[in-house]
Amino acid sequence: MYPGSADDRQSGFIHFSTIDQLSGSLNKHFDDAPVIILLVFWAEQFLPSALKWEASRDGALFPHLYDTLDIARAEDSWNLTRKGTAGFDLAFLETIEEESVKSGENTLTPIVTAND
Repeated sequence: MYPGSADDRQSGFIHFSTIDQLSGSLNKHFDDAPVIILLVFWAEQFLPSALKWEASRDGALFPHLYDTLDIARAEDSWNLTRKGTAGFDLAFLETIEEESVKSGENTLTPIVTAND
């Protein structure tokens, strides 16, 4: 079980981002990390009492997990290396959304957490 990063533990929840929010989250929280591990989950995997959608950056709703995280339940994981000042290459995220649609699970919401 993953208790979250030091920032997560200080906040009292594990920070997640949607696919659309991910680039901004990485730039804000991992701007100096040379390598990160990205874990992909479906929001629907979590009990509504544990995963709360709360206003954060610019008033956008972000998924926050008020529980420990069983990383073995991740849908996918990616090791990302920073590409200089260009940041992380996130082109692969399109495959996550495509796989969801192809499998008929387009009602599922992919959410992502990162660890350096």
